[in-house]
Amino acid sequence: MTLPASYPLSMSQIATELGLSLPLSLTHAWVLALAGKTAAPISFGDLLGKSGQANAIAYVNSNGFAVAPLFSAAFFDVVLIEADNPGNSCTLYTQGNTLPALYRGRVLVTNHTTGLSAVLNYTGVSSGPWSTTVAPSNLFAKSSGATANSITIQPST
Repeated sequence: MTLPASYPLSMSQIATELGLSLPLSLTHAWVLALAGKTAAPISFGDLLGKSGQANAIAYVNSNGFAVAPLFSAAFFDVVLIEADNPGNSCTLYTQGNTLPALYRGRVLVTNHTTGLSAVLNYTGVSSGPWSTTVAPSNLFAKSSGATANSITIQPST
């Protein structure tokens, strides 16, 4: 989901986008990062059109890479292009090997098709800013060539 590009915009929409509950403050660290700010002041205008979660349809090739994940929107202004899930490790890759400017927390990857999920930690490595070694081996799909899997990536505590 992405926040609306124009008004109206509500605090409940922002909370939903970030997977948080109300009450929520504009100075919450995730809200600030989504707005591209490090501190107040912040306005709703800073949040228009922003995405705090990315949805994708993923297939897995024989090497364990999520093929053509087709992420729906930039995640905290970083474009996710691919995911690697060989064995029990998992890494998310960004376009141009860019690091997120402000959101450097953990992310939750959920496969809605299989019901599997894993939390990835921020690595600070430009080629794969989020990674873990304890993900299910089939986080992105049941097996190579499996039918499309619905994936969501969002911030995590």
